[in-house]
Amino acid sequence: MASQETLIHRFWRHVFEKSHRPAFLVKNRRPLGEPILIGGGPMHAPHVYVPKREPYVALTFEDAGVLVAEIVNFLRQCGFKRGDKAAILAWNKPEWVWTDLAIQTMGGVTVPIYPNSNGEAVDYILANSGATFLFGDSSEQLAKVSPDAPVKKFLLNEPIINLADYEAQAPSRKEYSILTRNLLLEIEQVVKGDHRNAILAGALASITRSDPATIIYTSGSTGRPKGVVLTHGNIASACETLSETAFQFNEEDVALSYLPLAHVYERVDGNALTLWNAIPSAYCSPEEVGDVLPVVKPTMLIGVPAVWRKMKDKIDKKLVAETGVKGKLVAWALKQDKPGFCRWLADQLVFKKVRAGMGGRLRIVMSGGAAISSDILNFFNLVGIKLLEGYGMTETSGGVIVNTPTANKVGTVGKVVSNVLIKVVPREADLDKPNTGVLWMKNKFEHGPIFSGYLGLPEENAKSFDAEGYFCSGDVVQIVDGDYVAIRGRAKRQFKTDQGKYVSPDDVEKAFDGESIVGFMVPIGDGLPFVSALVFVNQLTAKDHLKAKGITAPTGQDAAAFYASHPEIVKLIEQAKETANKKLQRWETVKKVTILPVEATVANGLLTPTLKIRAEEAMKRYKSEIEAMYKK
Repeated sequence: MASQETLIHRFWRHVFEKSHRPAFLVKNRRPLGEPILIGGGPMHAPHVYVPKREPYVALTFEDAGVLVAEIVNFLRQCGFKRGDKAAILAWNKPEWVWTDLAIQTMGGVTVPIYPNSNGEAVDYILANSGATFLFGDSSEQLAKVSPDAPVKKFLLNEPIINLADYEAQAPSRKEYSILTRNLLLEIEQVVKGDHRNAILAGALASITRSDPATIIYTSGSTGRPKGVVLTHGNIASACETLSETAFQFNEEDVALSYLPLAHVYERVDGNALTLWNAIPSAYCSPEEVGDVLPVVKPTMLIGVPAVWRKMKDKIDKKLVAETGVKGKLVAWALKQDKPGFCRWLADQLVFKKVRAGMGGRLRIVMSGGAAISSDILNFFNLVGIKLLEGYGMTETSGGVIVNTPTANKVGTVGKVVSNVLIKVVPREADLDKPNTGVLWMKNKFEHGPIFSGYLGLPEENAKSFDAEGYFCSGDVVQIVDGDYVAIRGRAKRQFKTDQGKYVSPDDVEKAFDGESIVGFMVPIGDGLPFVSALVFVNQLTAKDHLKAKGITAPTGQDAAAFYASHPEIVKLIEQAKETANKKLQRWETVKKVTILPVEATVANGLLTPTLKIRAEEAMKRYKSEIEAMYKK
């Protein structure tokens, strides 16, 4: 299949050609073995020993093939056919991936939905996409769907319930059906290029790179989510190019997946890429990452800036807590940012232990999804974890501009990958800045990573593509040092003050990125005399700060209002503002802030499912607070 191979064909090739290679690390639901009686006699009671099993069970590609084949047969028995759409509403877990692979094996289209979506959002995506099947990881998830929705609903593990012990050991051949065995035999022939007897595997035999593989919905930070149709070719091209440029895998690699698989970043740059290269993955929730890292010891970890900042703050807090000689050693080590003996010594005495807490093997570490502060990048690089920044969109099948271990420039998102062409189109606001403008992109070859259009939105598609086929990213970029790309913000978010100065809210937010007391912020200033901001307090940082001073904060709904008005927290926010302003141009500096007495969450509509602030929604809700900042 050479250049026309798709991810689903490649997965099945791994099943038969790399059958004994680990493919998935599954959480062991039976971590304790059967009790064993040791010793004992007339005078002594026996000692009961309960052996501990490994926390994760390694399933091979052969095992995974059996599980996916079982789901394929379940789908067929339920009436699923080529071209049908099936949605998945679940947190990260191997069953999510197996269901996705089964849907694609049937020639269907997977529609991922963020697991923290509310019922209205779920109903919208199901109706807009035309999905007729829905798999959820709990009855609560399935209950989000309107009772009258024309959708068949199933629990995620329902198709493989007879193989439930896969969570403690590999599935036995005795457990799966004759139909599954026959399907596997057919698929093996299809993988070898023999399609003559493909009855059960007929859909797989006919899949090409032109066929749709998934519809991924944008987060909807500025309106209704849009359905991005990605083909098998889009995903395969992304995997091929990233494997050649950004990621150099080997047989010792292991990935940890925790970001929502409904997001293109985890779906393609994480999951698809590791499957493409036959790299095993473990799965956990974002809250479990800290505990799982030293257990799984991954070599690959991708994250968004909010995750990396949280990790940095946690490590910082632990290091700063050291006292006495250890405290002095840590303070000295954090200053050793130049190569040489002192840096090596700091690594041996301090930073090596930091890396051990994260498993000790991380080497492929990427940040994407939003701009990240150089402070965070420099911190991880200091402790010996080379965190690289990249850029991509749902519409580009994930990363298309990346820094690599051999070509990395902090402050940029790297260089454009080889199968994408770009052009930079200046606007009025960019005329005084060299090599700056809106980024447009197109595929260099057929079946590249960039999509062909949004689902059912012809007018939006007409606006998004120009006559040459270039797609408008909506991001303002600057080309620096020849071919590195630096992101300068979203074009539609930039505003002009009444002094005629253009301001990028992204730059302002980035300046505050190292200030842990600031959870989220919304810069204001369009047509106004100066820049101000709405600020949401990081409640964990606030709680720790007050606790250190002997002050107990309330919990629950009262916490946000307490923090917003507490003098200590107000002082911290003011200090954060002063520090951030030193990184900004004079006209960009934030003159006033309003600390809001609420927590920004997905549930109250102030955050997107990808945990980005809904700036327009915040400005609409807190219009009076904004007006108050500009009253003389």
